[in-house]
Amino acid sequence: MDRSVLRCRRSWRVVGSLALRFGLPLCLAWTGSGRLGAAPAEVRFDVGRLVACRDVTTEEFAAANPEECLLQAKLEISSLVTRGDGANPLEHFYQFSFPHRRLQIADYQPRTVAGSDYAGNIGVERHKESTRSAGLAVSGGWEYFANVTGSGDAGSKQGTNVRFELVPQQEVVAASGTMQRGCGVYFKLKRMRQSLLEGSKEFVITFRAPRSWRGDYVHVRCRATGVQRSAVRQFEEEVSCGAANFIVALYLEGDEAAKRAASRLSDTAMELSRSAARNQEQIRKHNYPTVFHEFGALLGAVEPKISDGWLTEVIYLPQQGRLQQITQQLPGDVRQAANNYLAARDAMRRLESDAASPSPR
Repeated sequence: MDRSVLRCRRSWRVVGSLALRFGLPLCLAWTGSGRLGAAPAEVRFDVGRLVACRDVTTEEFAAANPEECLLQAKLEISSLVTRGDGANPLEHFYQFSFPHRRLQIADYQPRTVAGSDYAGNIGVERHKESTRSAGLAVSGGWEYFANVTGSGDAGSKQGTNVRFELVPQQEVVAASGTMQRGCGVYFKLKRMRQSLLEGSKEFVITFRAPRSWRGDYVHVRCRATGVQRSAVRQFEEEVSCGAANFIVALYLEGDEAAKRAASRLSDTAMELSRSAARNQEQIRKHNYPTVFHEFGALLGAVEPKISDGWLTEVIYLPQQGRLQQITQQLPGDVRQAANNYLAARDAMRRLESDAASPSPR
């Protein structure tokens, strides 16, 4: 057999061996979405339905703002990690906003906090050493003469030690601030060794309101993010680990009529969500009554009569005109539940002007 053919076959054997040893694992890694690490955690959130607001108006504020008051609401939000590796870094983001933008944030807790994984300062020691040396050796021998040898050596050594301490680098553990021109506030929490995200967290919001205020509601958004591990660090990416939206009804502490109105708002919101879940198939058939409508939707030629995000719009958006257009397209049971919720929400807004139930202040 020709030597060139043998060399060619031998080369292909080497390539095949390398492919089996290195190419196959890499192929499996890429076809398995390129991620070898544990999956990010899955987080669920929960919050109370009703919150009583306490009047914390100070004399100085009342003197400067006779038509307003300061009210404080304490909201507890629970987070539960239901799946995933807890070692993956997580970050939670919470946003509280007043949809009608009639109330202004005056104060909030917790404030921005920085921390470190190290308990104290970091000790650093540096050692420096320098050495110089020189040597000479000569030897020789001749048959008729005596051997002569000589050698010489010279050297010096110097060392220094420096010890000092560094303050550990600080990282943001909790960040917070206002948004929506002061009508909302956000909190961003980061997990570190000394701070855990799972469990119940209390957020305190103090807001300015008219003296006639008796009740309202706040939109609460919760989101958790983590890191999706990858075989290649450059391909690691931030992914969502869970998100939730809530309506929390607020009422003035000690006002029983306002508490009942807040409870009705919470009950009707929950019933609307349940009715939407029960009638999903009916809503789908209403949007696409025939196979041709479904095929047209796949091609983008047919628009659904009821948008996919209709429930979010009805519960959280304040525009009445747009909401009436949405509810008219809903099936009978769902439409009734939506109208009940919108009526309860309007009743909360009318509490301030309801002379039949005066404020207990």
